[in-house]
Amino acid sequence: MSLESPVRSRPYLKHVREQGCCCRSWAGDRCDGKMHAHHHGRRGGGGMSLKTSDLHTVPLCTAHHTEFHKTGAIAPFDSDATELHFAQVMVDCLGAALSLGLKL
Repeated sequence: MSLESPVRSRPYLKHVREQGCCCRSWAGDRCDGKMHAHHHGRRGGGGMSLKTSDLHTVPLCTAHHTEFHKTGAIAPFDSDATELHFAQVMVDCLGAALSLGLKL
């Protein structure tokens, strides 16, 4: 695999969807629906008409996934605070997967 190729990993996406919505701690009353592995940003090999790497995903419930795609943020935070939160969640999910021995 070249460095430009985004990682594709069904087991990792399953792991992400098994986590709780990453917005639950500050917007829990609005969490609703099934869990999604939201591919976030253009990092990790993403580009025009190319989904970003599976390693750049965060767990979002249907309600927050829809909200993010409509507004670019999850209330009550602005887009910068949402970006920072998503970055930390991506690192946490990847660390948890690796500590469980998940092959990517």
